[in-house]
Amino acid sequence: MVLKVLTLTGYQEIDISLVHYLRYSKNIITIQGDNLKFLSRGTLVSWKKELPQQFVSIDRSTIINVLYIKSYNPNSAEVEMLDGETFKVSRRKQQALRDVVSSLYNDVIPVNRINLIS
Repeated sequence: MVLKVLTLTGYQEIDISLVHYLRYSKNIITIQGDNLKFLSRGTLVSWKKELPQQFVSIDRSTIINVLYIKSYNPNSAEVEMLDGETFKVSRRKQQALRDVVSSLYNDVIPVNRINLIS
């Protein structure tokens, strides 16, 4: 899925499957992924409407692509991404994260301790 996105430098076509996460800070959204980093204006709410199911909001300022999760520790509520970036999952968003991972992987992965890389 490719989206045409207005970035700070003009329109860019972004392959959403390569995006690891989106972070919102000071009216700017950082779109980070495989060899890509774009800055855009907007809201995470508007982005969430455009993104496929594997993207889940983990707090007020972050949306992650669960296909790029390396590990999730429910005790510390931390998600580690394949690129080494770590995020804290808010208490209110933990169940949504478990639900998305569970639905995508058809309960193959124990949702109380997700670890996608052995």
